[in-house]
Amino acid sequence: METHHPIKVSLTDIRRRLQTIEVLLGELSPKKPAWIDQEEICTQLHITKRTLSRYRVHGFLPYSKFGGRIYFQQSDIDDWLKNHSVRMEERS
Repeated sequence: METHHPIKVSLTDIRRRLQTIEVLLGELSPKKPAWIDQEEICTQLHITKRTLSRYRVHGFLPYSKFGGRIYFQQSDIDDWLKNHSVRMEERS
């Protein structure tokens, strides 16, 4: 005899709900400055200035230069991290 559970939620539905929660939490969190300098990026990513320089020179991260200082947009950093994140394959 087959047992029926009153609540049956798929992994896809759970993932969708978690993504919605993530978006809502992101809207509640304090906004990061639009432009940040090299020191802030190095601190955020836990990398050296030389590594950041390599990323910049090879075109991995877009940047702007104002008055001899290099700045990055926080949104570019966030997008780059999201696009280069490693995720485990979903298992059914």
